[in-house]
Amino acid sequence: MIWSVVLFALIGCQSDPCADLTDGDGDQHVDACDNCPAENNPGQDDLDQDGRGDACDPDIDGDGFANDQDNCPLVHHPDQNDGDGDGLGDACDRCPLGEDGLDTDGDTLDDCLDLCLFTPSDGSDRDGDGVGDACDSCPDQPNAGQADTDRDGVGDACEPLEVEPTIAGLHEALLAGQLTCAEVVETYLDRIHRYDLDLTRGAPINAIMWINEDIRQQAADLDAAQAAGGLVGPLHCVPVVIKDVYTSKDTPVSSGTLALAGTWSKTDAEAVRGLRERGALILATTTMDELSKGVYSHSSRSGRTGNPYDPLFNPGGSSSGSGAGVSAGFAMAGTGTDNCASLILPGSYNGLVSLRSSVGLVPMEGIFPSNSLDAVPGPMARTTADLALMLDGMTDRRVWTSHLDRDGLKGKRLGIVRSAGGTDDARKPWAGAQTPVMAMQSRVLREFEALGATLVDNVLLNGLDTERSGGADFKGDVKAWFAGVSGPYESFNAMCDSGRYSAFAYTSAKACRNSFGSGGPNPEAQGRYDRNRAGIEALMDVLELDALIYPPDALGPASVVTHKSSCVLTSVSQMPIITFPVGMATRDGGALRPVGMAAHARKWDEATLFEIAYAYETATGWRVPPELTGAEGDLSPLDLTLANDMRLEIGELSWSEVLAEGSRWDMDAEAIADIVARVLDAHDQTPL
Repeated sequence: MIWSVVLFALIGCQSDPCADLTDGDGDQHVDACDNCPAENNPGQDDLDQDGRGDACDPDIDGDGFANDQDNCPLVHHPDQNDGDGDGLGDACDRCPLGEDGLDTDGDTLDDCLDLCLFTPSDGSDRDGDGVGDACDSCPDQPNAGQADTDRDGVGDACEPLEVEPTIAGLHEALLAGQLTCAEVVETYLDRIHRYDLDLTRGAPINAIMWINEDIRQQAADLDAAQAAGGLVGPLHCVPVVIKDVYTSKDTPVSSGTLALAGTWSKTDAEAVRGLRERGALILATTTMDELSKGVYSHSSRSGRTGNPYDPLFNPGGSSSGSGAGVSAGFAMAGTGTDNCASLILPGSYNGLVSLRSSVGLVPMEGIFPSNSLDAVPGPMARTTADLALMLDGMTDRRVWTSHLDRDGLKGKRLGIVRSAGGTDDARKPWAGAQTPVMAMQSRVLREFEALGATLVDNVLLNGLDTERSGGADFKGDVKAWFAGVSGPYESFNAMCDSGRYSAFAYTSAKACRNSFGSGGPNPEAQGRYDRNRAGIEALMDVLELDALIYPPDALGPASVVTHKSSCVLTSVSQMPIITFPVGMATRDGGALRPVGMAAHARKWDEATLFEIAYAYETATGWRVPPELTGAEGDLSPLDLTLANDMRLEIGELSWSEVLAEGSRWDMDAEAIADIVARVLDAHDQTPL
C-alpha cells in the first residue's frame, strides 16, 4: 500500500464529479467515489483505511482475520491473544485475566472494576488515579504507581520531603539555605560510590563511565556565585550525566570503545555548552553500547550495564548508562543520543521521561557521529518538567516549560498506530505482549480518554518506507570529529588498526575501515525520509490527529535480550517522540520493571508531546523508583581518580577476557559480576 492509496481512501474521491453520477446503492455517494458501491453506507466508514468500506469489508480492522472469526473485530489484533479463553481478545477485553465475575474482597465490586482489589471499598477515587481511596497510600495526590520508598504506608507523592529530588525542589532548598551545591554533589557521589558497582543482586548497575574530577570545585564555585548574586540559571547546580559520545571540557569521550579511551576535547559539545551556561554540573559520562551498535549495553570500555530495577536485565541502549544512572539517582538528569530506540528504550525500561526530538532541533556538533539523517541528541529525566528544562538548555531556547499543562490531554485526538511499515508481525507496535502487559496497555488508553482525549483506533501506516541505510556522510562527519579532539589516534582508520574494540562492533580492522564509507550524503535517502514524514503528517491532518500513540516496546518491560521496538517509525520520518512511564510488570522473571508508552507528533511539534506527557504524569504518577542495594553505614568520600581508574580496568578486562574475540552475549551478568568483583578486591573496595 502506498501513501496515495491510503489518503484516497480517507479523503474520498477527488476526480471530476460530473464524469459519472451513478449511485447504485442510493447512499448519496456516486459509485466512482463510494468505498462500498453495492452497500448503502452514507458514513463511508473504513476502520482499516484500506479503501473498502466497513459495510462490505470482510475484515474491517485489517488484521487478517475475517469479522466472524476475529476475537476483536473492531481492533487490529493480529496475534488474537485471549488470556482467559473467554472468546474476547486481550486487545479489547476489559478483563483479560479472567476477573469477570470474581470479587476477591467481597465488596460486591467485580475484581475487573474494583479499584481496591484486596480491600473492601465503595469505588471512590478522589484523586482519579485509578487506585481507590480505601487502599490509596496518598488518596489526594495522583500516584497510580503507589511508590512508597520508605515503606511507611504514606506514598511518596504526599510525603513532606521529595523522595526523588526535582530541579524545582533543589532550587527551593538552595534558596532556603537548606542545602549547598557542594552538599548536593557529595550526595550524588555517595550514591554512585554506594550503589553503582554493588554486586548484591548478582550483577552491578555499572552506569558510570568517568566522573568529572573537578566536580567538587565547580560545585563550590556555584555556591560562591549564588552567595554573590543568586542562582546562575535555570539549571543551577543540577548534576547531569552525559552519554559517552558528547565532548566536554571536564570528561574524556570514547563512544564506548576502548580504542578511544583517553580522548579529550578542549571544548564542549554544543548541547553540553547550553546546559553548562544555564548552571548545570557535568557530573560524569555514562556507559553505552559500543559505537552505538546495539540496544543491550555492551562495550569494550565498560563491559555491561544492568537495569537498576534488576541488574540481571537489560537497561536498554545504546544510551544505557544515562537511563540506568538517572533512574538510580546517580544524577538528576541525563543526555543520550538516538538513531533508532537509543533514547526511547532506556527511557521506557528505566521508568523515565525521555525525548527523541525532531531531527535538527538539538545540535549534533561535538557528538561522535552516526547516521546524520536520523541521529538525535536528547534528554532524559524523572519528570516531564525536568525534561523540559533540559531541552531548553540543549537547544538554547526557553519555551518547552510553557507547555507543562495539567489539562494537556483535554481535547487531544490521539491515533493508535496498529501497523507501521508492513504487514508482518515485526511491524505491529501492539502485538506480542503477554496478557498482563496488554491489559496494562489497554488501561493506559482508557486513562487517556478519562483525561479528555479522543482516541482514533486502527491507524495503519503500511506505506512507511523503513529503509534506513545509505544516507549519511559518515566519512566527513567522523573526520571533522577527530579534528576536534586529541587522543591515542588521530583518525578513524588509525583507531580501526588498533583492534581495541569488541568483535561484535567490527570483526577486523578491514571491516572497521570499510564502515568508514567513501562519499557524502545521499539526497535520495533524505527524499525517502521526507516522503515518509509527508505521508504520516498528511494522514494525521485527514484524521485531525494531534499525536500518534504506541508502546516503545510492544513486549513491555526490559528483558535480557529480546525486544520489539517500533523506533523505525520516528527514525525514518525525522519526527519527535516522547516516552513516559505507565506501570510496572515482569517478563522472563525477575523484579517488577517499568513499562512505558510513547507519543509521536508532527516535526517541530515537541510542545504537544510535553502537554501529553505532563498531563498524564501529573494525573497518574506511575514513576516508581528502583529499590537499590549497596554498602551500609558511612563511606569515606569517593576518591574520584580511583573510581575512574577502576572503571577503566573493568573495561580493559571486559575486552581482553571476553569481547575481543567473544560475542556480546558472552558479556553477561555473570561475566561482568566476576570482573567487577576482582577489580573491587584489587583496590580493597570489597564493602561495595
